[in-house]
Amino acid sequence: MKSLSFKMKINAFFIAISLVTILASYLSVSFFVSRETTRSMHADVESQMELLVTTVNNEINNKLVLASILDTSATDLGQLQQLTGFHKIYRVVHGFVFSSEGSLSDMDVKGQQVLAKLASAEVLAVDDLTLVEGNPVLTIISPQGESRGDVFEVDLSSVQELLENTQIEGAYLKLETDSGFEVFNNLPDSSWQGISRVINVQNQQWTLTGYIDHGFIGQEVNQITRLITMALSVAGLIIICVSIFLAKYTYAPIMRLRVVVSDLASGEGDLSQRLEVTSRDELGEIAQDINVFIAKLEHMVKQISGASSSMEQVVDNLQKNSEATQMQLSDHISETGQVVAAVNEMSHSAASVSESSRRAAEQAAMTLMQGQEGKTYIGQVVEHVDSLMTNFDSTSSAIGTLNQDIEQISQVLEQIGAIASQTNLLALNAAIEAARAGAYGRGFTVVADEVRTLAAQTQQSTEKIDDNIAKLKNSIKCVLAEMQVLQQSNQSVVVSTEQCEKALNAISQSVGTICQLNDEMASAASQQEAVSMSITSSMDKIQSVVNGIEGQSKETHGDVERLSKSQHSLVDVLLHFRTS
Repeated sequence: MKSLSFKMKINAFFIAISLVTILASYLSVSFFVSRETTRSMHADVESQMELLVTTVNNEINNKLVLASILDTSATDLGQLQQLTGFHKIYRVVHGFVFSSEGSLSDMDVKGQQVLAKLASAEVLAVDDLTLVEGNPVLTIISPQGESRGDVFEVDLSSVQELLENTQIEGAYLKLETDSGFEVFNNLPDSSWQGISRVINVQNQQWTLTGYIDHGFIGQEVNQITRLITMALSVAGLIIICVSIFLAKYTYAPIMRLRVVVSDLASGEGDLSQRLEVTSRDELGEIAQDINVFIAKLEHMVKQISGASSSMEQVVDNLQKNSEATQMQLSDHISETGQVVAAVNEMSHSAASVSESSRRAAEQAAMTLMQGQEGKTYIGQVVEHVDSLMTNFDSTSSAIGTLNQDIEQISQVLEQIGAIASQTNLLALNAAIEAARAGAYGRGFTVVADEVRTLAAQTQQSTEKIDDNIAKLKNSIKCVLAEMQVLQQSNQSVVVSTEQCEKALNAISQSVGTICQLNDEMASAASQQEAVSMSITSSMDKIQSVVNGIEGQSKETHGDVERLSKSQHSLVDVLLHFRTS
């Protein structure tokens, strides 16, 4: 399931919902149709039975009422039978039985039965049913005094026809008397349970029972269920096709969003690219927000790129100045060595003057010339030191400008980090809202996770750049500190050079004095030797200071190279983004 695409998951989700809906509809339809059909069948049977009970009861009661009010002595029995609808009418008078065919003898079985029934009843009564020529016949006994009365026979074939004609498909009826005589019964299986209704027939209680064929109900339910299932299947296919089409149409903006986000996340992001906003729903709002974010990110990258270009020029100038300073320090060391050699030479000359006063004048002249040369060298040293101070001031100014540019870059990176954090927060809020939306918000949960991943990657890149800039700022601070130390050393060199110049002036005065006062040659030579030793000591100090300056210059050059590498790393990071 994890390897499936989001689009396939949506399609599978719609198909699963459709299948579950069809299955649930089938089960619910099968249950409710079965229950409703059974209930409807029960209601129809009960309604039919109520109608039949009323009809049968009315018909029999009408016969009973008619039997109770008829005067058979005043009318011909045959005509009376035709008028009233009785099957047979028997009139009993003092033991004689009369019918429409005439008088019945004492030996006639039917006459004996009529007399026996009349004798058994004291009031209007109903006798048990009997079969006459295959038809059920109801006997009504109406006694009218001693040895007088009427016996009416009612043919119940009409009741059988009524029950036969009013039969409901899938339902069966049975009408029986309290003695167990069945007036009507079309039940194929006697083991079924039925619905009973009581018919009060004078002094008897007949029972009308309705039976329902559950097998017939099952067939009807199965047929209805098959039709509904076919309709649900067709509707399900239509719903699945429409759902797939709608999912494809809805997924198109997500695919465009995925292409842009993947392009940005791959490290070769085209920041000039924008999402097409084709709707005003949640996806359209997300696309609009991403376009705003990409536009801001493009603007920041352009600003960082411009600052990086300026920093590249500053680093190049600083590197050139560092190389020039290193070369000047090398020349200065060479010149200082020459000065030290000249001073040593002057010291040897003073010793020669002490040893040989004869050559004092010549040595004094030579010493004067060497003093002038030393003065010239000292002047050159002063010029070189001044030039070095000027270069150090220029380098300090350039490094200060570079430090300001780096501070601006740090502010831009802070803005990028804030935007990445805000984007991460927005993605988290979108994920929460998608979780509240439930199953309909799963697509938005995936989009929010992708945006949050992009924000995290942007924040990581920003932190990496910030770390490099922090290292660069530390290096610049070290360079500034070393430049300050070097500037202080240069000031010491200036002081020492001025002392050297004063010493050389003293040498010149001494040589003049030697020329004027040949007598004081020895004393002047001794003073000159002492001054030469002082000059040698000062020049040694100068050479030591210059060597220290050279070492610091080399370290400064190394810092400049590291700053250049950091700037190139920053450029490499910016090259991963393409702007308009």
